[in-house]
Formats: sequence, C-alpha cells, structure tokens
Amino acid sequence: MIKNNNAERGSTQSDESAVVIDTHTAKRKLRGKKRPLFVIACFIVVAAIAVGGYFLLGRQKTGDDKKNKPLISANTVRETTGGTHEVQDRAEDLWLAGKNAEAQKLLDDAIAKSTDKVAKGSLYEMKAKLAVDSKTALEYAEKAESIQPTAGSARLAAQHAETLGNKVLASSYYEKLLNRLSPEQRELAGPGIRQKIATLRGTPQ
Repeated sequence: MIKNNNAERGSTQSDESAVVIDTHTAKRKLRGKKRPLFVIACFIVVAAIAVGGYFLLGRQKTGDDKKNKPLISANTVRETTGGTHEVQDRAEDLWLAGKNAEAQKLLDDAIAKSTDKVAKGSLYEMKAKLAVDSKTALEYAEKAESIQPTAGSARLAAQHAETLGNKVLASSYYEKLLNRLSPEQRELAGPGIRQKIATLRGTPQ
C-alpha cells in the first residue's frame, strides 16, 4: 500500500509539474504573440504623430510665409507674365492712391528690367492707361504698338488720338483694332467701331 501511495504521489507530482510547465509554455507563447502586436501599435502611433506634426508645421509655415510676403517693388520684378501683372496691379494701386509719379516709375523700372516683348508692350499699355494726359498716353500707346501690337494698344492709341483731335490717326488705329479682334468680338463690337471710323473720316455709312 505504501508503495502504491508513493507511486500515486509521484504520479500526481508529475502531473502537477506537467501542468506548471504547460502553463509557463502557454504564457511564453502568449507573450511572444503580444510582442509583434505591441511593436506594430507603437509604430502606428509614432507614424500618426509624425504625419500630424508635418501637416501642422507645414500649414503654419505657409501661413507665416503669406503674412511675411512683402509688397512687390521694382527691385523684385520677375521675368514672367505673373510678375508683369503684379507690377501692373501695384502701379494701379499707387495711381488710385494719387501717387501717379510713383506708379509710372514702378512701370519704368519694370520695363528696364524686362527682356520680354510681350511683357514690355503690356507695361507700356499700362503706362498709357495711367497717364495724366492724352498726349502722354498716346506716346505710351504708340510705344506699345512699336514693341508688341495688340488690340489693347490700338484701342488706347485710337481713343487718345481722337481726344487730341487727330481724326486721321484715330481712324487708322480704330481700323487696326477692328482687324485684331476675334470673330466673336468683331461681331459684337464691329458695328460700333465701323461707325466710329466712318464718322472720323466723314464718310457716312
């Protein structure tokens, strides 16, 4: 009986040891499974923080750049159509503020820096628009015509020549304006321009 009891105790202890070993093994396996999940979770959190910080700082920098952007001056004229438009807008703002001399100087400086015919012609057209009298405006419009003839330069030259009483020159520029219009524009504005030409030339239509 004693031997049997001892045998049973040994068997029980072996079973308990087996259970303990199995429990430890299961825990190790569970920890092993949890580690990759923990690492992935940490990586996702770090990535989310990095992306959020990038967009936050990027937007803040963009906003600061806009706030700190200086008004365009003659020293920062760019050789692009966009730069020409910015100069013209700034010149018009100066003109509206009663600073015509400054507006004309800004345009002159831009013309001196420009090497593009289209840009120069456009700047001379703006000088004609902001000129203080028709004589000066006609000079600028004809300068634009000599560099880059457009419908705009012809219209300005025609209007100011007409104001000065030069009917021959005015009718000539109105005819150039008519020829430079697109078919759609000619259909709309053509009758009025033709009537203007006929009136200037004293030939009723």
